[in-house]
Amino acid sequence: MAAIEEGGHLLLLAPRRVGKTSLLRHLENNPQEGYVFLYTMDQSCNTEYEFYKEILEKLHSSSLSTDLIS
Repeated sequence: MAAIEEGGHLLLLAPRRVGKTSLLRHLENNPQEGYVFLYTMDQSCNTEYEFYKEILEKLHSSSLSTDLIS
């Protein structure tokens, strides 16, 4: 947890059907105070442009965008 608090990344690798998505959905629905959690599926992205477009659209549609403005 300390690595994440210091800006580190987390990579979840596991076989299919062991609960990776369930874990992420739980974090999305129960974010820790001071954290913003955005979940997006990027498997359909074929280029970097599509990936960043997906992320930006998710940010724009979330409550995060209003938090950043105020």
